[in-house]
Amino acid sequence: MLLSNNEQKSLKEVLKRYEQIEDIYNSFSQNTKDIILDYHNYEGSLPYSIHWGLTAITELLAMATGKFMKTIYNNKIVEVNVIQINYEENCAKATTNDEEYVTLLIYTYYEFAEEPLLFMPLPEIQDIQKLAMIHKYEEWYGNTDQNTTDWALEFVVFVRNILINHLTKASHL
Repeated sequence: MLLSNNEQKSLKEVLKRYEQIEDIYNSFSQNTKDIILDYHNYEGSLPYSIHWGLTAITELLAMATGKFMKTIYNNKIVEVNVIQINYEENCAKATTNDEEYVTLLIYTYYEFAEEPLLFMPLPEIQDIQKLAMIHKYEEWYGNTDQNTTDWALEFVVFVRNILINHLTKASHL
């Protein structure tokens, strides 16, 4: 995805405004935040709008600069640039910053139909390591202020892919 310098500048300004909104929201007392969360409307609540506004703009800017995803691959942190998505085969071709080509699995169902989850191959790891990873994801997801239904599908998809040696960045943490 290519954006002009002016478009990138505008997106950075929008990002700055969202960060200001987040700061204001975070200044509310816990009681006020609880009242806001009790009102939670999946498509329009304040915490949801702030979180996903920040996430979308951050990812758009990352895609515009070709740095959409970072991960650990072959024991080092690499940038991953998606160059082709094949929806029929649920996979994508990507390059790392070492110009190595990798095949990613993609998950394009339910709420991820428009923005698929991308899964990098993991090195072969022992079952105990997989269980430790799953436990850590469970801990991270459980410590969000989201309702279980907001993250349950993504968590299940992560667990399934860890079990088959693939992993992605967590967009909801």
